[in-house]
Amino acid sequence: MVHNGPNHGNVGKTMATPKQTDPQFKLRLTGDLRDKIETAAKASNRSMNAEMIARLEESFSDNGKALLEATLVVESLRKNLTERIWNYDQMAKGLQKREAELNQLLNDKVDVIEMAISARREELEAEYQRIMQYAEEQRRSADEYAGFTVARERQFVEMIKLLTGKEPPPVQKVPRGEFPSEKKPRKTRR
Repeated sequence: MVHNGPNHGNVGKTMATPKQTDPQFKLRLTGDLRDKIETAAKASNRSMNAEMIARLEESFSDNGKALLEATLVVESLRKNLTERIWNYDQMAKGLQKREAELNQLLNDKVDVIEMAISARREELEAEYQRIMQYAEEQRRSADEYAGFTVARERQFVEMIKLLTGKEPPPVQKVPRGEFPSEKKPRKTRR
């Protein structure tokens, strides 16, 4: 029998049509596969049984073998691609884990540095307080010495008045750098 139906790969080739007396084969299909066969049968203007037979015969022809080989190659490529995707996912997870570890290490180092800076700041503040306390003590000591010197000067003026009956001459201020201890020795030329 010559079959010239639409979308059929064996146009012009003889294909046996099953008869009522041919053996029957009971077959279970998933609902999804049954729907696909039904859609393909309608598109080919065939019954579902004729569509399944045509597809089975096609799988045993040279075109069917080539299609089977191509399907195997595609399946092999799909498996290879799936494995590569899985490997890349594993590498990405490893990189994410390493990134988290490095971030934690960085945060730990930052914490250590911040604690060191804080401790050093406290040390410097304590040193500043000691210096300020020492400066305050020196100022008080200088004030006490100045007060003592003024009191001694007054006592000295009173003593001169008592002894001489006269007011002593006013004290002349000596310009800075004129005290003998502040004078620098002169360089002599040779």
